[in-house]
Amino acid sequence: MIEILDKTKCSGCTACFNVCPKDAIEMIEDEEGFLYPKVDKEKCIKCGLCSRICPNKKKMNYTEFTSKAYATYYKENEKIRKESTSGGAFTAIAEEIIKKKGIVFGVGFDDEFNVEHMWVDNKEELYKFRGSKYVQSNIRYSYRDVKKFLKQGKYVLFSGTPCQISGLKAFLNEDYEKLYCIEVFCKGVPTPKVWRKYLEDKEKNGSIKQIRFREKTFGYHSTTMTIRYKSGKKYSRGHESDPMLNLFVKEMISRPSCYNCNFRGKRREADFTIGDLWYSGNIIKEYKEEENKGVSILLINSEKAKNLLKNIKQLETKEIDLERGLQQNANKKNCALINDCIPNDKRKKFFQDLSQMSYNELIKKYTTVTLKCRIKLILKPILYRMNILELVKK
Repeated sequence: MIEILDKTKCSGCTACFNVCPKDAIEMIEDEEGFLYPKVDKEKCIKCGLCSRICPNKKKMNYTEFTSKAYATYYKENEKIRKESTSGGAFTAIAEEIIKKKGIVFGVGFDDEFNVEHMWVDNKEELYKFRGSKYVQSNIRYSYRDVKKFLKQGKYVLFSGTPCQISGLKAFLNEDYEKLYCIEVFCKGVPTPKVWRKYLEDKEKNGSIKQIRFREKTFGYHSTTMTIRYKSGKKYSRGHESDPMLNLFVKEMISRPSCYNCNFRGKRREADFTIGDLWYSGNIIKEYKEEENKGVSILLINSEKAKNLLKNIKQLETKEIDLERGLQQNANKKNCALINDCIPNDKRKKFFQDLSQMSYNELIKKYTTVTLKCRIKLILKPILYRMNILELVKK
C-alpha cells in the first residue's frame, strides 16, 4: 500500500492511481494545491501494485541508445511555428503519428482553463497541445487510455514531463513498439491552486476566450502571458510583471519533488526530448535569421525515434553537438534537463500566506513590480518595433 510520507518523493505521476485494480486510490489535493495518492483502506486488497510500480522508488528504465541532438523548426507552416512555444517539433512528430491513424496525448485546457491531459486523433485538434502550460496537468485515467489504444494495435504518441513519461512506462510495465514518448525540458510544475486564483482575478475583466503562456508578442526570447477576452480585450504581460509567470520564474510555486527530481540526467527514458534552443544562430549560422521565430532542440533517444524522424518532412533539421545544445538551452548555466532547480527562500512562507491572504495581498507581497521593471515595460514594445530588443537583452 502506497503512503506518501515525504512529498519530495512523489511527483504526482498517477501511475499508482491508474494501476489500482480496485480503484482504491484517489488523488487528493494538499494545502499547496498538488495532487497526492490516498488509499481507501476498505477497498484496498493489499496487492502491492501501487508501491511496486512507483517510478520515484526505482531507477529510470534507460535505453542503451546514445542521444543525438538536433536544431529544428517547423518549416511548412509559419502559423504552426508561431503558435508553438519554440520551433514546433512536437506538432511535426504528432502529425506523423496521426498519419499512421494513431492517437496523440498531450496537455490542453478544458472549458474552464484547467490544465489536463487529453487525446486527439486528427491534425485539426493538435492546436490544443501547442504552447507551454506552466501548471501541473491532471492526468486522470490517461495511462489506462494509452494501454487500451495500444492493445487495439494503434500507434500512440504520449507527451508530458519526464516524471509523467516514467509513470506511464511503469504503469504499462511492458515495451510497445507502437508507443512513442516525447518529453519536455522541464523546469518544474507549478501548482494548479495558484493558477485557479490567478484565473479568478483575470476573469474579473470579462469572459476569457484564449490563454497563451508564451506568446511571441515581442519575439521568441520574450516570455509573454497573453489572455484574449470574448469582448475583444487583450491582456499581455511578460514574466517581469505577470504574477503567474513571475512566481514560476522565481521558483516559488513548483511541486516539492521538482527540487529533488528523480528524472534528471543526460540519459533519457523518452524516445524524444524537446526544449528551447536559445540563440541557435550561435551554433548554426544559417539559423541566425530564424532564431527569433523559435527553434527547438530535439534529442533522439531511441532507434525507433531515429527511424520516425527520417519520415518527417515538415522539419528543417540539422544535427548539433549534444553538449553544445544543452549549454545553449541552459539558463544561467543551469540546464533544466540535467540540474535541479533551487527553491526560493520565501517558498514556504508564500504557501503559508496563500491560505491566509487575499490574492491581491499575496501578489503585492511577492511580485512587486519595481521602477526599473516599469521602465522596461514601457521601452520593450518600442525596442521591439526598432528591431533592437534582442541586442539590448544580450
